[in-house]
Amino acid sequence: EAWRRRRIDRAVCRYAAQVLAPELDIPPSSLAQRPLRDKRHRRVYIVPARSGKAVVRFCLGRRAKYAEAFALAHAAFEKAGVAVGRMLWNDASPDTLHRFGFSCVAQAFLEGEFFDPGRHAAALPQLAEALAAIHRDLSPQFGPLAHGGASQGALPDILDPMIDRRFERLHAERFSRGRAMAAEIRERLRSMYAAGPIATTPDGWSLLHGDLLPANVIIQPDGRVGLIDFDRALRGPFGIELAAVPWLFALDETGRRHIDSIASLRAAAGERMRRFSEAYFAHLPAAFGDEWARNEDFYLAWILLMRAPDLQTAHDLLSGKAGAAA
Repeated sequence: EAWRRRRIDRAVCRYAAQVLAPELDIPPSSLAQRPLRDKRHRRVYIVPARSGKAVVRFCLGRRAKYAEAFALAHAAFEKAGVAVGRMLWNDASPDTLHRFGFSCVAQAFLEGEFFDPGRHAAALPQLAEALAAIHRDLSPQFGPLAHGGASQGALPDILDPMIDRRFERLHAERFSRGRAMAAEIRERLRSMYAAGPIATTPDGWSLLHGDLLPANVIIQPDGRVGLIDFDRALRGPFGIELAAVPWLFALDETGRRHIDSIASLRAAAGERMRRFSEAYFAHLPAAFGDEWARNEDFYLAWILLMRAPDLQTAHDLLSGKAGAAA
């Protein structure tokens, strides 16, 4: 295994020097001789320049489908008008990568700073607009949206569905810290799908970024908001990504310290999450326009589900038992 990894490392660096360095207009000698592996994802490599600035991100997948899904999601967000890192993808991957069963896709990083809810509060409307754009304006050839209940077509099968084992593994765990909290989040999601009128169906799914953390939201020098890293893109109900942003940002800022349940998250970051949530959600109706008016109940149901303080309250909200409180 160690020998195999070294061969792949060398192949990645050769690919960066031979194909990507000319695309980026930088000398091959400025690239590191050994790539860095993303600690969260074994199939992701970062090839930094010697100045220390990361310039290219590789995503290596054992299936060609993996790289194609990354490229499709990148193109879809770009077509919807969202600022994304420049795509660097070339079929002339080194033979070594193909021999080990890998495909390759690379994305240049956007210039700018990682999003900070405190320092970049003025950019919240742009973040809301970026999320709305992909759901509202997604081109039909990339797949669909439910507009007033009418689907524009099926999302490409190249994107894995959110509602499966992969969803539970990648997303319930992303919303949580520890198994107990992950189980609590999964139960909330299952409640949503079982809620009848507000449950969604595959023909109404949208393309999801899948990894909306502060480190993947970039504030560019001109103040525009950009998105990077589409290696977790998938298809599913858009409302969950919309409502989960404050959770993911709060978890990311709080870290793993004593966060093992929704109650402990609220205790550690509740006030910060509340302030950010109110500012963030206040911009969504304007960003979505008519789309929000048509689907307001659906979006609000997701928001209520994720913000409910406990499972019983979530069940009551979704079943209508909470009445005026909902």
